[in-house]
Amino acid sequence: MLIKGDEVEEQLIEQLETLRRSAIGRTAVHVRLSALGDSPYWAVEREIATRILLDWIRPREATAYVLNTGDLIALCKGARSEELRSLTQKLEELFDDAPREDAEADETKVCVWYDLSAELNTFITFCDGVLVERRANQLGAAERLEDAAHANARPVTPSAMARLEIALGSSDIDRFVRQQAICRVPPGRPYVPTQFAREIYIRISALEQVMLPDVNLLSDCWLFIHLTTLLDQRILALYLREPDNLVRQPTSLNLRLSTVLSPEFGRLVRLMSDSERRRLTVEMEAVDMMANYEGYLFARSYLNDIGVTLCLDGADETNLPDLIEAGLAADAIKIRWNPASDAKALAKPSSDFARAVAAFGPHRTVLCRCSDARSIEFGHRLGLTRFQGRYLDQLLSPVSARVN
Repeated sequence: MLIKGDEVEEQLIEQLETLRRSAIGRTAVHVRLSALGDSPYWAVEREIATRILLDWIRPREATAYVLNTGDLIALCKGARSEELRSLTQKLEELFDDAPREDAEADETKVCVWYDLSAELNTFITFCDGVLVERRANQLGAAERLEDAAHANARPVTPSAMARLEIALGSSDIDRFVRQQAICRVPPGRPYVPTQFAREIYIRISALEQVMLPDVNLLSDCWLFIHLTTLLDQRILALYLREPDNLVRQPTSLNLRLSTVLSPEFGRLVRLMSDSERRRLTVEMEAVDMMANYEGYLFARSYLNDIGVTLCLDGADETNLPDLIEAGLAADAIKIRWNPASDAKALAKPSSDFARAVAAFGPHRTVLCRCSDARSIEFGHRLGLTRFQGRYLDQLLSPVSARVN
């Protein structure tokens, strides 16, 4: 029997859970077709591999699953070791010359098998990881659809912004406030993020949906700067009432340059102890730095003097080399993941982008807006271990319905 579909991983895990009562004599065969990448040149061999596995399971009354990654899993009972070794060898020979997708290259086996009487927990953990990755990738796809719909909305106008400003004056801003984890993801463990900080911000798309549906608040740069300055003041007012809640854990605030230099921000940091200020990071947009470089340098000196970290947000593969060449003055930097970019070319050590990351310091760099597993692979190629985005949110909390 062959099982496939949108929820095939859930069905596989459900079947495996039933084996906890007794897995004696049970075996799982894993054909790792995803290790071969997306090359069309091996399409025929993939078809042959599927046929080989189906022919092998038919007399054994086994069940095969086609995962959303393209991998094949077969669960069977009573298979002898020599039969499993023969199947493994046949499939390995089929892909003997095929290039592998990941850095493990030649060491990556296409076909492996598990004795579930001894390795059931290990195999369930692996399948759980596949399920989490699928859900995270679905979330990333939904994010891209949301961005596309956002781009097609009506442009914001000064009169619409004025109405929004009046509405914000009497609205509870708390419902639009989000916090998103900033994580460490070590090489070799792409599905095991560990949160070490959080970013607090206002989700603009949520604000749009409630206040100005079908309007794109990002369509006018100057009106958007005006809006974010207003929102900054609301965030500061929120934490001026409860400053202890801000830095109970390491926290980033995304603020405009004018906000950092405002009396309200000065009052907030004066309410903090030295140790609390060291747990605070201010994220400032690259556009603010370029619009007022002298003011930016003054703000950086001020923040450093009081123990607050300055992180420059808004860098990407296009502007980062220029920022580094210009002598970027920041304690940390956030680079935005672009799913449409040529990740392999950018990650080559000889590329201007990779050299810029190396010059600034991978340990001081966060790859943000991570929407799929490719972003983690890309970051690891550059030596990065710090990541942020909806893909990480899903890995940390697979059942959460909250969208950051």
